[in-house]
Amino acid sequence: MGVGHEESVLWISTLEIDAALLGRIAEKARPFRVIQTGEGDGDAVPLQDVEIWATYGDDVSTGILRCMPQLRWIQLLQSGYDRVPVDELRRRGIRMTTTHGVHAGAVAEYVLFMTLYFLRDMAHFQRLQVIRRWDRSITGTELAGKVLAVVGTGAIGKEIARRASAFGMKTIGINRSARPSPCFEQVVGIQNLDWVLSEADVVVSTLPGGLETRHFWNRERLEKLQRDAVFINVGRGSSVDTEGLLSVVRRGGLKGVALDVFEQEPLPALHPLWNTPGVVLTPHMAAKTREYLSRAVSCFLENLDRYRRGLHLVHEIAVQ
Repeated sequence: MGVGHEESVLWISTLEIDAALLGRIAEKARPFRVIQTGEGDGDAVPLQDVEIWATYGDDVSTGILRCMPQLRWIQLLQSGYDRVPVDELRRRGIRMTTTHGVHAGAVAEYVLFMTLYFLRDMAHFQRLQVIRRWDRSITGTELAGKVLAVVGTGAIGKEIARRASAFGMKTIGINRSARPSPCFEQVVGIQNLDWVLSEADVVVSTLPGGLETRHFWNRERLEKLQRDAVFINVGRGSSVDTEGLLSVVRRGGLKGVALDVFEQEPLPALHPLWNTPGVVLTPHMAAKTREYLSRAVSCFLENLDRYRRGLHLVHEIAVQ
């Protein structure tokens, strides 16, 4: 079957695409037959004819891939792919691309919102509102002059630093090579992490998943943060030892914690994180904005054009 054969299917799954965006895709995809399905509706798709698959990625499994003999390319509408069976893609020669960097602005806004939430003690004022009490005894803290440390200086880390600098924050990036970045005032190697943690007012983790970063944030490391520091994780949940984090928080070791990602997703209803004071949880939605999907689809359409013309794909993951 050739690229773009009239019987080829472009399958869009797990994406809440409106009619306007779907129309843009259908127009650019001709002569592909575009099929969009919601979560769990894969049975309605002729999997044997799917050549291109656009998805967030949570539904990609070895089992379903083996039902798609014509599949040549998967476009993930996110940057992470730690749950994708890369070995199966490698074995089959299936290409995979991501929307790396497209969601950096949205995640950076989330980080700054959470930083302001804790430094201005908004949880306290929410409690006062519930009991209708006027109390001005609490004094918040300004962002200007505070130290924000970002572990991981990729696209998201850079955008967080760029926007935090506009608030007058001092930004420090931490990576393995200590390679400088113009978005940060200072970049240090991972060997200097303990020093940074002792100085930072806000620590943000953008670490990816995988064995190398699993439980990077263990109890011993989290205890090195200042007692009134804020910890925010927008990377991958597996990088945080949840039990170790709970131990530190319960002892009053941190001013606040914001978690958008978790070791287990969805987070079980009875998990102790839900009702731990000082912790704000969001269901892996830091990048989920009304504007994000349009940008991600534009990235996909650029790659679709490149795919049909035999050009290299943007943000292709080397699975070979």
